[in-house]
Amino acid sequence: NPAEHVALPPIVRDHIEPLAVADARALLAATRDDRHGSLIALAVYTGMRQGELLGLRWADVDLAGAVLHVR
Repeated sequence: NPAEHVALPPIVRDHIEPLAVADARALLAATRDDRHGSLIALAVYTGMRQGELLGLRWADVDLAGAVLHVR
């Protein structure tokens, strides 16, 4: 197998430090009136990643059923 002798680059995993509750509350308060405040609130409350948030469409939202589909 020719791929046996290929040296793979090391896997680097970044350490992710979630926001403390007080910091999350401060962020939500500071961005409440910002044009992106709803997007930031959705990120804080759901933990969705940037790509997931930016990929949302109205078809993914079911307000009556209180469901949000991440595709």
